[in-house]
Amino acid sequence: MYPYISVFGKDLPTYGLISLVGILLSGTFAEHQAVKNGEHPYNMIEALCIGALGSLIGSHLLYAITNLDKIGIWSIWDVLGGSVFYGGLITGLITGYWWVKRKKYRMVLYTDIAAMTLPLFHGFGRIGCFFAGCCYGVPWEHGILYHSPNLSAAETVNRFPVQLLESALLFLLFFGLYFFCYRTTEKSSQAQLRRCELLRGKLLMVYLGLYAVLRFLDEFLRGDAIRGHLGPFSTSQWISLLIVGIIVIRCLKDRRRQAIS
Repeated sequence: MYPYISVFGKDLPTYGLISLVGILLSGTFAEHQAVKNGEHPYNMIEALCIGALGSLIGSHLLYAITNLDKIGIWSIWDVLGGSVFYGGLITGLITGYWWVKRKKYRMVLYTDIAAMTLPLFHGFGRIGCFFAGCCYGVPWEHGILYHSPNLSAAETVNRFPVQLLESALLFLLFFGLYFFCYRTTEKSSQAQLRRCELLRGKLLMVYLGLYAVLRFLDEFLRGDAIRGHLGPFSTSQWISLLIVGIIVIRCLKDRRRQAIS
């Protein structure tokens, strides 16, 4: 793998550089969509920064919780050395929601934009994982010969590139949410307009449900054990099941409410 890339004689972390590209592109997309819908660009940048701060804390916190037996409760540097996406997703959404509500911004607009921005950024993050040597896949004879500082010589074998698979699916999810569920033009069909109107304010729930299914399935292709397990499933799989369960209950309640009314 290529955990570092040389730029003008300096070794820079590949993960950080690729993530920076993801931050710039997804942030620009979010700002553009906000301005297009009448929001001041500063408002979106502000909300993104607050959400990102919460995400940073949550991702490291969940990593620490799932690895207490390995890193120790007081080993702060080891805690900062790892992160779990779901931890960042949950706390990032909570802090972002709190900020948008506090500032009385249009919640529907911000949640819809967040639903598209998250998979766009995450797709670049998974490419960074591939080059950094983390989140690697299971051994596979037709896979990529995987070198990672986290693997012993005996474990350095051909592995399934699960990070690249997830990245491709995340980009597909982004394009699907944007072009199929959100974007409308003067040439949009009546069916497209009705679909986008129906899904307005619900894109975040659509994203969370689809990503939870995606993540639950691709966890079976992961070969790293550090992400934590409980019984037959990994920590992320249990969280995925919880998310799907909450969404199903929410949909059933909404349908029941509509039937009564």
